[in-house]
Amino acid sequence: MRKSTTESPTQLNTYEVLGDNLRIHFEEEAVNTEATEDFDASVSYKYVTAYTTKVASRAEIVEAVMRCFYPSYGAEIAGIQNGGSDKETHQTRRIQAKELADGWLQQTGMV
Repeated sequence: MRKSTTESPTQLNTYEVLGDNLRIHFEEEAVNTEATEDFDASVSYKYVTAYTTKVASRAEIVEAVMRCFYPSYGAEIAGIQNGGSDKETHQTRRIQAKELADGWLQQTGMV
């Protein structure tokens, strides 16, 4: 599975609007870099990032988030059909995608 990731030296907001586009940063991971002779220790942040438009519907936002984990509809169905932990992971990601979509729609007053 290929995930779209973003790295930043600072923490990012979950929702980032650039022109007509919306980036959704989630699953934040702090990455510590140890000090060396030349550089001080630092922390950077890594995110899974979904891309859509700022006027996307709830369904379109959910789809964009799910594409971060399943590059095609077939891959998503295969994850469900595999059962076991693959199915549980899919369900967890689907819930997360819906929560992210709802968060954006609430923030913009589109609910």
